[in-house]
Amino acid sequence: MCEIETISRKLLTSNAYIMNFDVKHVPPHIGYYLAGFIDAEGSFCVSFSPKTSSEGKIMDWQVRPVFSVSQKERPIIALFKRHLKCGTVRTDKRGISVYEVTSKNALCTHIVPFFKKYGFLSAKKKRDFSSFCQILKILENFPLTKQDISHILALRINTPVIIANRRYSDKFILSSLHQSIHIDVITQSSETNTPNSLTINEMIESDLCGDTEAQTIYPIEVYLTGLCDGDGSFNVSFTRRDDYKLGWKISPSFSVSQRDKTLLMVFQKTLDCGRIRKGSSEGIWYLEVLNLDDLREKIIPFFKKFPFLSERKIDQFQRFCETLKILERKPRSRNDVVKILELQRFETSQTRWTTAQILERLDQFLNHVKPNK
Repeated sequence: MCEIETISRKLLTSNAYIMNFDVKHVPPHIGYYLAGFIDAEGSFCVSFSPKTSSEGKIMDWQVRPVFSVSQKERPIIALFKRHLKCGTVRTDKRGISVYEVTSKNALCTHIVPFFKKYGFLSAKKKRDFSSFCQILKILENFPLTKQDISHILALRINTPVIIANRRYSDKFILSSLHQSIHIDVITQSSETNTPNSLTINEMIESDLCGDTEAQTIYPIEVYLTGLCDGDGSFNVSFTRRDDYKLGWKISPSFSVSQRDKTLLMVFQKTLDCGRIRKGSSEGIWYLEVLNLDDLREKIIPFFKKFPFLSERKIDQFQRFCETLKILERKPRSRNDVVKILELQRFETSQTRWTTAQILERLDQFLNHVKPNK
């Protein structure tokens, strides 16, 4: 008979961080911002890890629900730990900062209430969160039955990329199970001082879109800014044009990508500008703002009123504002173009011209030399 267990006590107490938490104490401008950021970058996952005997036979499985979000910039990730008052922040081998909550108690008393109040806008993230809540509810049962495990496997996220990276398939896990599966009860760790006063049933009964009263108090624009902190970008492209004085057409743009087209339509309506197009990758949609007047009169004021929190995005936005100032007066000299290149920190890639290539063609036009094709 196979046994299923959730996160071991050792995992819970290793670098664990759980404090008293009341979602009412989270400032709304922080709550909606973090929810938007998670809509873009966060994930609700469940992993299965086998425990084997000395002979290599699978004796039981560890069921591990996890909420996580990762980003190169550590300060924005640290905000989650600061305001959610649980979880750990670590840096992986690539230098990426990861915020992770694996404690079932913290997931039930901190994470779920937070996202019940500051709900998601995208249909996909709503589904992911709803499924995660249902999985946490199933994990309250013990012993778990094969039907319980089958239900968890069906509920957890199953995108092609995630499935491809899993070591054990759902079929393999189910085939190792027999009549009944037992689960070890997770006792509260010594670091946990938050009583589990909410049941999962209470958490999933309310509207998954979030606390509607809270949403009327604080504008949804903050949520969209958080989303853009994860999935938005400010770009400047160079296109060769023989009919331009400098030999280049310089085009600024703002864009945000999402799988949920409806969410982009909300963003489009809020900004009152831009167009939505289907991306080259399957299931990806883009909201793009290309018009210089819209960028200057709508995009820039929007993000000044509802500013970014991450240093990376703040820096990117400030450099984009400086670039627009140059483009407004129409660049006429080499120095103008060099300044734009410095602001955008152009890098060599397959889809961009290098700084050297741009300046070489620019010099040819300024010196009235026929450029090389």
